[in-house]
Amino acid sequence: MSLSTNKIKLILIIGGIVLVLVIGTLAVSSMMATKTRNAEATAAVELAAAQTATEAAIPTHTATIAPTLEPSPTATMQPTAEPTSTPIPPLGLSEEGVILWSAPVEIGLIPANFKDNQGDYEGISVAYEKDGGMVLKIPASFIVIDAHFNQPIPSGVQLKVYELKALSPWYTAPMSPSSKDGNSGHFLILHSYMINPPFWDITYHVKIEGADGSVYWEKDVKFLKPTPNSCWDGSVPNPVTMYCPNYDGDWNYLDFENFNQNADIFTSGQVPLPDKYKK
Repeated sequence: MSLSTNKIKLILIIGGIVLVLVIGTLAVSSMMATKTRNAEATAAVELAAAQTATEAAIPTHTATIAPTLEPSPTATMQPTAEPTSTPIPPLGLSEEGVILWSAPVEIGLIPANFKDNQGDYEGISVAYEKDGGMVLKIPASFIVIDAHFNQPIPSGVQLKVYELKALSPWYTAPMSPSSKDGNSGHFLILHSYMINPPFWDITYHVKIEGADGSVYWEKDVKFLKPTPNSCWDGSVPNPVTMYCPNYDGDWNYLDFENFNQNADIFTSGQVPLPDKYKK
């Protein structure tokens, strides 16, 4: 069946309208896209200009060249000191040094009962310094020489006693260890020529020596007996017999310059002092 002329016209009109609308839409879209592209381009140009202006406004930081650092001296490591022990002084006497003392005759002595402590005895005499030497009072039952050292005493230490100016000792004795400590020792002397010599006094040179010949101590020591009252002639009695010179009857006592009328001992006892000379 064929369409009428009016219907065909209506279709053509509607189709034309639709075409116009499509073309218009496309034109608007094209214009909008162009505007958008233009706007973006403008924005890009403005942004680039703004960035350029900003960069120009920011002062350029000139890089400062850091100064060349001088190499610091390398610390030299000091060698670690090895721990050292306190040096030991050479063997010698301590501050106490050497002490000589004698015990009175009344004490007597059995060597096995000897005690090396002064405090165990009464009436002892301690030697004293005089004219660079020492003086020790006798007679005695025994004499002790105490020696105090700064460290333990080695073996071989000896006491040596010399006559004055002699080259060799006439008496030697080994040191005995002390009962109090290992740094001290003593010599016990029982020889009659020191505890009760046949003289009113006698001086010896006394040394304490090591086994190697080291001299730790030396002094001239005078062994001194108390001087008795003089004899009638002013002399002293014989130190052994205690006798005074005899009077033979031909002398006048008063002729003696040192006559002692108060003498305790006048003669050997064989000749008495006449009463006229007695006070």
